[in-house]
Amino acid sequence: MDYNQFEVEDFIADEEFVKWVTGPDPVTEQFWKEWLGRYPDKRETVERARNFIRNLEFRETWSAGERTRMWRNIAVEMDRGSLPDSIATKWFRSGLTWLSVAASVLLLAGIGWYYRMGTTHEIRTDFGEIRELLLEDGTQVTLNANSRLEYSGDFPEQDIRSVRIHGEAFFKVAKRELAGKKQPFVVYANGLAVHVLGTEFNVTTRRGKVAVTLEEGLVRVTDTANSENTLMLQPGEKALQYGSRSPLKKEKAAEEASWKERVIRYRHSTLQEIAEMLMDVHDIQVIIMDEKLKNERFTGSFPSDSATLFFDKLEKLYPITVTREGKKYFLE
Repeated sequence: MDYNQFEVEDFIADEEFVKWVTGPDPVTEQFWKEWLGRYPDKRETVERARNFIRNLEFRETWSAGERTRMWRNIAVEMDRGSLPDSIATKWFRSGLTWLSVAASVLLLAGIGWYYRMGTTHEIRTDFGEIRELLLEDGTQVTLNANSRLEYSGDFPEQDIRSVRIHGEAFFKVAKRELAGKKQPFVVYANGLAVHVLGTEFNVTTRRGKVAVTLEEGLVRVTDTANSENTLMLQPGEKALQYGSRSPLKKEKAAEEASWKERVIRYRHSTLQEIAEMLMDVHDIQVIIMDEKLKNERFTGSFPSDSATLFFDKLEKLYPITVTREGKKYFLE
């Protein structure tokens, strides 16, 4: 089986993969351990598929009415030909009749239907936009500009609450118990897993770099490809990773989350770092004409919703000329 070409829907439609997730044994554990070692770039895809299957297992308490409605929708999707090809093709190649599918692969059918209908919430922000969100479990999230948050539709009822961030977000996690046990909260960000042991922290993942800054409580940051590459953070500390699978580094935190108050504060930051931040959140191009300027360091602040104010301030305080052409800013 050429698993290295699989996407999430392919894995959740593969019976051998489902068997490994739902009933692992030493042979399958060894196989997937070795396979993931050969294809580490597929680890995130595999993890998403595993979480999807596990979530369906938790819901295997459907009533007779719920099962009937589920099958009816699956039948409609198959008749329309709109069920994902990778799932429908596997069923037909196996020579399974509708009744045998219903009897023997309820889990796979349920996965196919739920995948088609969508069980993942996705919230996006535009350039220059900041959104404040309240998740179903009471967790507060402030989503920075040009960012995306993903989480399962029923995640408050899962054993582990998990979300995925692309871009930047500040989290204030609500404490929660499920069946008398504390319900963990995990944030996935470009190959890192942030296990929440406290409540308030900032996560940034842009340009291959991930930064986790803790304001309150405790968090454990772990590389999903290497569990030994892990750090515990205290308030006022920041974990950094430059590129996937590189060692995690710990630094003292500055005011990385000031953006949520719509103010950007930078301290001893290079002009190149500030330029990249502006490009990420304002959909502009910043071209530093003089190479020496890129490493010049600056300290100050400006409103996060206005790149123009920053450039005006830069020209007034420093011997720098800024020329604008549409969305391009030339600095020299």
